[in-house]
Amino acid sequence: MKVVWSMPRETHSDQEKDKHTFNYRLTEDESTAEIRKHLSELINHQVHNHILNEQDALLLSLRLGLHDGKCYTLAEISLTTNTSRESLRQRQHLALQRKIKDPAFFRLLEHYSQRVKLPRGVHHHLRKLY
Repeated sequence: MKVVWSMPRETHSDQEKDKHTFNYRLTEDESTAEIRKHLSELINHQVHNHILNEQDALLLSLRLGLHDGKCYTLAEISLTTNTSRESLRQRQHLALQRKIKDPAFFRLLEHYSQRVKLPRGVHHHLRKLY
């Protein structure tokens, strides 16, 4: 499937919303690698807009397998970051539940979850949305 990105038009009703969310359309020839790339771009966009910090972005990238295709466990990430698994779980939850508000991110993540087996915490969050 191919993702077509466009910035939304600013209207008076959009003033309260984040004006930097992306709209996209999926087509049938989108590869998993391209979806990973677009998810990474959306996460970087969240960092650029000061919605996520660098640590949260790295955590989500590792958990979703955006760097190398491997979805890392909380235990694996905790060994490399010297952070407890519980602390990482809480950061992941806050990032997905409260910080990221972009519906395009979650639609693309839902599509990605149909191709890749996501970690339980991420998958659980998606089931609550859809």
